[in-house]
Amino acid sequence: MNSIRAITVALLGMAAYLPGTSLAQIVNCAFNNHNYEVINFSCAHDADVAACWNRARMVAGNLQVDGAFGDLATITSEAEQQCVEDAWDAWREEEPNQKPEALLGASQPAGELDRFANWTWVDGTPLLGMDPVFPGATKQFWRNNEPNDNYGPGSEQHAGFGLGNQPTVNDEGAKNNFGGALIEYPNTVEVPVTECFESEEGCPLGPNVDAQLPDDIVCDDPECDDAVLTAQTWNVLDERVAAGQCGTHVLNITVNGDGSLTTDAATSRDPNADSTLGRHLCGHPGFILTKTEGIGFELGPTASVIESDPPAGNNYECGPPPMADGLDNTIWDTSGYQTNDTADMVETFAPTTGVDQLFVDNTVLESLFECGSSRGKGFRDSFHFAGLCIAFGIE
Repeated sequence: MNSIRAITVALLGMAAYLPGTSLAQIVNCAFNNHNYEVINFSCAHDADVAACWNRARMVAGNLQVDGAFGDLATITSEAEQQCVEDAWDAWREEEPNQKPEALLGASQPAGELDRFANWTWVDGTPLLGMDPVFPGATKQFWRNNEPNDNYGPGSEQHAGFGLGNQPTVNDEGAKNNFGGALIEYPNTVEVPVTECFESEEGCPLGPNVDAQLPDDIVCDDPECDDAVLTAQTWNVLDERVAAGQCGTHVLNITVNGDGSLTTDAATSRDPNADSTLGRHLCGHPGFILTKTEGIGFELGPTASVIESDPPAGNNYECGPPPMADGLDNTIWDTSGYQTNDTADMVETFAPTTGVDQLFVDNTVLESLFECGSSRGKGFRDSFHFAGLCIAFGIE
């Protein structure tokens, strides 16, 4: 089983690292596909840490990465703790003269006198006030002797990360200790639905992912003012390729409650998985998965189109490949789609198509379009796959 966590660091707005620049570095954590960064942030002119913490949330809420607005970062697993640490390390390397402590998205209610009690993250997730925060964790979470209400009961009710140049969490009540703020950008993008059918290009759902909806959608309100399309996007590493399991194993895919994605190569479909790529949909090292959901509208009889550029390394010459060498020479840049509820897939209705087009142990239907881009059609809320490979002759 592979719970996805792969880290890439890039400069926001820059194609390459330029020594001496002060641009924020963005860390992408592939286990949940959230982006993280530390920005320079001073509390010197705020009344206290609470006022600074609230202002930092407002600033973060006006920042965007890949269409998603930010908030102060949470740490709800050891994998996410590592992502936050990676972002903090990148900032410390870039800004060594800043005070190392950064505001973090955890707090206690005003007036709480128990230093261990009622810590919560900005998303409402509770935070244990003492280690082990995550059962079985190997990394230290709280700094030694923290949280400690250093200035008396109830004196430190907001969290920081990096005090003493250590990648750990502490409670903080001294506003002048902060030099930065840790920002997290989720992988969920929300777009007004009108933007998706009023322009020829459609609407962006994430990096290199666009949606174009038909104009026959039916909105809850006549003007479609409250209708939105939400999307989550993941870059997925297909573990079957390196293991030589194409043709023998399916890939079960599960979206977890925290927005992370878990993949599991297996000999058969897991009925509890959200989606399963068949044995024949295998061969590229990775692919892009976008999950879309509509709020405040219903699609009409015309299909929507999601278009994505395939991941780097998945580009091959256009046209039918030579068939001489089994798998390696039977690669197309193709796409697939699956409705979130497979019962909604048009292909499963024999009266409509005359045949059930889904393979055994496979919930995804592939589609072939022009070379260089991938498209998927869905008649309901759907999973859309870009950059897949078809291993011809394998079912």
